[in-house]
Amino acid sequence: AVFPFGKFELIEKLALSLAFTAILLIVNSFVLNYANFLNLNSFIALFVLEIVFFISAFWSNKSFNHEKIDLKQLHGLEWIALIILVFVMLFFHLMSTNHLTYWNGFYERNSNLIAESFSIPDIDPLSYLGKPLAFSQGYFLFDAGLQWLTGLHDTQLFGLILIFSDVLFFLSVLYLTKALGFPREKRVLAFV
Repeated sequence: AVFPFGKFELIEKLALSLAFTAILLIVNSFVLNYANFLNLNSFIALFVLEIVFFISAFWSNKSFNHEKIDLKQLHGLEWIALIILVFVMLFFHLMSTNHLTYWNGFYERNSNLIAESFSIPDIDPLSYLGKPLAFSQGYFLFDAGLQWLTGLHDTQLFGLILIFSDVLFFLSVLYLTKALGFPREKRVLAFV
């Protein structure tokens, strides 16, 4: 994990690293747009420089602890949770015909608008009478940032975001239940 602050275990480090990556995508887009430097090259260069900086800054950290995962010591419920997680991540799109639904059409449209224009619009030109954008830009910038980094669009990009959110949700549930003092078997059962 890239996030070695403190004496966290592997699950906490992975969860914090994924969350930190999402925050970097959003903040970089916002700052570059504010400075009028938002384009594909500047976004990718800034993201890569930040990742290299954080990895090099923490590489020599002597308190960087890691634990090895022994697959033989996994409980039965942990295997079930991993199988469910992989099934949901890999086979969800076999059942969906499109990445657009009634619930996410607005978000996907505005994310594509930001990704295509390399700017955050003040108004929504696709709505009736061009209403001002009143929503938080977080998801729009995250989606556009992943689109710029990977080159994926539409269904493939939506699938990547679902995988990202599934893994982050799984790690967050394990982290929360550990913090609440649940035993190992019940932590995985909370996810399932």
